[in-house]
Amino acid sequence: MMLDFNLSNFMPYRLNLLARTISRGLAWQYQEKYDLSIAQWRVLAHLSQHDKISIRDINKAVELDKVAVSRAVKELQHRKIIHKITNPLDKRLLLLSLSPSGVKMMQELIPLALEFEQKMLASLDADDRQALDRIISKLMT
Repeated sequence: MMLDFNLSNFMPYRLNLLARTISRGLAWQYQEKYDLSIAQWRVLAHLSQHDKISIRDINKAVELDKVAVSRAVKELQHRKIIHKITNPLDKRLLLLSLSPSGVKMMQELIPLALEFEQKMLASLDADDRQALDRIISKLMT
């Protein structure tokens, strides 16, 4: 039975493909130079915005399953890119922070990510960029 539905034109599917394509394009840069997975990059990018944060908060923020985040954290800790410390207010919670080598890595990676974004957005004129930002904001809410 054929239904009147075209997955290729379905907006959620197209947005997912676009996000994955963009993510893989950026991933190539940090995988090549720093041997980071997409999950590790997301954890590091989020940690670069906070002094200390719990794994639970990272899970909520990076939109990855708990197993992927836990694996990423474990590997980053093993590589001494991040530190794990016990939350002094709640001994059951662990807090994460960038190590000095993690800070240095992110100081190198963030400009690469911003350059990637600028190259991608360069194909759009100013009106299109504003419209894209407005549309993404509306859809996110």
